[in-house]
Amino acid sequence: MSERNSNPDASRSVEQAMNQVLRAERDARQAIADCEREAHERVHTAQQRAQRIASRTDERITAIHQHCKQQVHREIRALEHRYRNVLHIELSSHSDETALTTAINYLAVTLTDSEPSATATKDNGE
Repeated sequence: MSERNSNPDASRSVEQAMNQVLRAERDARQAIADCEREAHERVHTAQQRAQRIASRTDERITAIHQHCKQQVHREIRALEHRYRNVLHIELSSHSDETALTTAINYLAVTLTDSEPSATATKDNGE
């Protein structure tokens, strides 16, 4: 037994092997920590990118809504302008109640793109 313990080469080999294992474990822990840090950074970067995309999308949707709203207002003003003279001429020759009925019928016809019925025209005194 004393021969085994007294062999310095064997003791040195065991010590070197243990040190090598400990070094490998330390390197592995460091590699794991590096991977976790890199994964966290990538997730954070992806979240920031997703937030920027969502923000730009919201801005685009808002701009489209605003554009559509403006277009609708322009169309309404154009229709009002186009038919203001026609309505004014028709309404000026009728009483207030008849004028209101005429205006409503005319608007209904305009919005539905259909011809006024003979009944609506007769009801208005024409």
